[in-house]
Amino acid sequence: MYAKYLQDPNLKLWYHSYWVKSKTHYPKRPLFWGRGNGWVLASFPMILDQLGEVPEKDEIITILQETAKAVLDCQNKDGSFSTLLTQKSYTEASATLLIAAGFLHGVHQGYLDKSYLEPGRRAFLNAVGTIKTNRKGRLVLPDISAPTIPLPIFPKLGYTLTPKGSNWSYGLAALIFAAIQYDRCRNLD
Repeated sequence: MYAKYLQDPNLKLWYHSYWVKSKTHYPKRPLFWGRGNGWVLASFPMILDQLGEVPEKDEIITILQETAKAVLDCQNKDGSFSTLLTQKSYTEASATLLIAAGFLHGVHQGYLDKSYLEPGRRAFLNAVGTIKTNRKGRLVLPDISAPTIPLPIFPKLGYTLTPKGSNWSYGLAALIFAAIQYDRCRNLD
């Protein structure tokens, strides 16, 4: 059901939201939020792990595979992902880590083929490489965008002007998900 309303039928990336009164996804034009697509990729393998054998399972795996392929085409050369996947925008840690978690979990469970292993590792290592120690000796994960809502008139600005912070809970959760999957995939070469 979510794919019907939120996944672009051609590009296979996911829109941010669905406006029931307008009966359309939003943003209306093809702008795809990195963290939102990251949550899709991170959650599908988790759902599939718990689903058991149901008639919809193959369709869900296909949606995961289509999404993974579309997102992979948006990976930056350094392994990171941006806050907008198909537009020039800033690198975003929680998007990068959620996508890494989804790629690695998908490979580990056999939902995705092994070609996603290296991009998942590169994404994870890119984000981990940005972690610094602050003046108090605490680790800091930077480049996590604030809560993100696309502006009704200029949605691209709503994404690109969203400030970034450090150690926000959803960024740290993404780091934990990705670290677990990175560790599970250590011996998959």
